[in-house]
Amino acid sequence: MPYPKKKKSSSKRPSGKKRKVVLGKKGTPLPKSALPTKKHRRDPRRMIKDVQKTQSTDSSQSHYLYGKNAVLDILRNNPKRVQKLYMAKTASTKDPRIQEITELSKNTLAHIQSVPSAKLDTLLEQEQEAQGLVHQGIVALVTAVPLLELEEWLNQIKEQVETTQKGFVVAIDEVTDPHNIGAIIRVSEAMGALGLVLPRHRSGIISPVASKAASGADRTLPLIQVTNLTQALMTMKDYGFWILGTDVSDETPAFQQINYSQMPTVIVLGSEGKGLRPTVKEACDMLGYIPIFGQVESLNVSTAAAIMAYEVAMQQNREEGEE
Repeated sequence: MPYPKKKKSSSKRPSGKKRKVVLGKKGTPLPKSALPTKKHRRDPRRMIKDVQKTQSTDSSQSHYLYGKNAVLDILRNNPKRVQKLYMAKTASTKDPRIQEITELSKNTLAHIQSVPSAKLDTLLEQEQEAQGLVHQGIVALVTAVPLLELEEWLNQIKEQVETTQKGFVVAIDEVTDPHNIGAIIRVSEAMGALGLVLPRHRSGIISPVASKAASGADRTLPLIQVTNLTQALMTMKDYGFWILGTDVSDETPAFQQINYSQMPTVIVLGSEGKGLRPTVKEACDMLGYIPIFGQVESLNVSTAAAIMAYEVAMQQNREEGEE
């Protein structure tokens, strides 16, 4: 018995619904399987969230801060910069600094996450410059230190410099070691410097190592980032500063022989190996060297910064009539 034949469906579609034909590059219709489906379409809202997530975790916008004193300092002075806090489970709750960190963390949006000490060791390993650092059972993820623009900062101190004819600034040229940068920041802040000038491409950034070496001074001392140090020094001259560079030639006088008492001064320090670049040296109004009486031929740049900043600060803060 023959099977009944199936009725052929009408090839005509309802007049109100027309099938959309997508043509390829050669003008031929594309098969349905080649067309994108709703399942694979990208949601614009999701794309925005992905971008925001990427920006919030950008390593250039935040870094880790290690150690009890460093974490305490930022919690006291700038708690809004703290994003996350990691504390080792073995940290002593009887330690006064740990107790204060726990209390101050309540003023931030970041709660303390208790983690194994090995987790903190892993965070240290992620930092290429963190060799030799000790986390002391506490690590904070903080936003990067804000760097000021030269013109903006000069306008802030212009009236003070013009009125007092005093004040000094430290500038570094091709100093890349983060420990030295942190130590220079600490010394400059302790001696009352108006700021520290860092070239954008020829000096180290304010890394976790530098921040720890600064012991909190990087959050109180104005840090100014410039594209061209030579041009920045010329601009500072227009605002009344005199530029003092370091040099060790036979014709250079000892730096302490210069009178800085009524002279707004910029102390420019170069790297230990190369010193100041020729273009930077030419921009200086005067050069000086630090007398050495021992057998060593040079000093660490942060030590040199301490000696010179102390002398300038003492001269500018010495009372009239005092010898």
